Amino acid sequence: MNDKEMPLYDYIIHQLLYTKPLRGVMKIEGKEKNMIFHDEREWRFIPDMNDTKLDPVIFDKDFLTKENLDVLNKSLRFYDNCKMKFNLSNIKYILVPNERNRDSMIRFVEKKLPIETFEKYRLISKLITFDEIEDDL
Repeated sequence: MNDKEMPLYDYIIHQLLYTKPLRGVMKIEGKEKNMIFHDEREWRFIPDMNDTKLDPVIFDKDFLTKENLDVLNKSLRFYDNCKMKFNLSNIKYILVPNERNRDSMIRFVEKKLPIETFEKYRLISKLITFDEIEDDL
């Protein structure tokens, strides 16, 4: 690849990082499940890999074992530009499927998060269930 082609290559790789299949099979707890990935309603954070010695994309499917992915994920901790930086005030809503999940999340916030009590209350106040939203429609 020559120097003229490099910006186009970088652009294409960058765009690919934000894509994912619409449908597919995913292993969850050892079982394969047909998924519609669009339904996940998730944001995708793509770290800035420019200052790392790591490749932004790994094309070798055989390399993508759980052990190798764990090593790669842990290695990102050493690069500040690869961390998503936000604080609690950036969180507007925490959406969970139902009351049972909300109760579980409340217990997690109360017992596990090392933050001030008032911040825990603030976070808990942002919990909304899909059932509540559906009822409002």
